[in-house]
Amino acid sequence: MSKNQSDIQERIAAARWEAESLREKIRTKKEFSADTSLRATASTNETITSRMNTKSSIFVEFDDNGDPGPSHRS
Repeated sequence: MSKNQSDIQERIAAARWEAESLREKIRTKKEFSADTSLRATASTNETITSRMNTKSSIFVEFDDNGDPGPSHRS
């Protein structure tokens, strides 16, 4: 083998090693920053004990006959 081919093979081997090293770093970071499952996240959060009442009430006055007052007539 010529010196030129030997240099090329060494550079290829070094590039392969570097690529594998980068893959491992990426894999490690991906595992570290991966989102947890919904069940795991939910188990660490507080439970909501009461719900806000979003229901609104409309007050209508009725006359003696049971009809709505003058402001509600069409």
